[in-house]
Amino acid sequence: MQKFLDIKLYNNRLIASQMERSNKSAEQVAVDAGVSVASVHSARKGSLGTLKTLRQITDALDVKWEFITRVDLPESQFHRAVVRTGNSRTGR
Repeated sequence: MQKFLDIKLYNNRLIASQMERSNKSAEQVAVDAGVSVASVHSARKGSLGTLKTLRQITDALDVKWEFITRVDLPESQFHRAVVRTGNSRTGR
């Protein structure tokens, strides 16, 4: 029987992947999200306790909320979970 503490509530691999992709440090994410650096580290490890803080971190990383709760999302699909913020018309 699986212990309650072993149940994953969100996809922390997606957070770590997006931090690496965007080349953001824990300190940068913390400032952008308005949370502590310790919270960012906890989110990366999968041990963050509050959904409000998780939402602030995912927003700062441009991760779509509906994907973060999909624990079984394969890494090959992580690109779908990221909000595209760039303007495709730049340079015109």
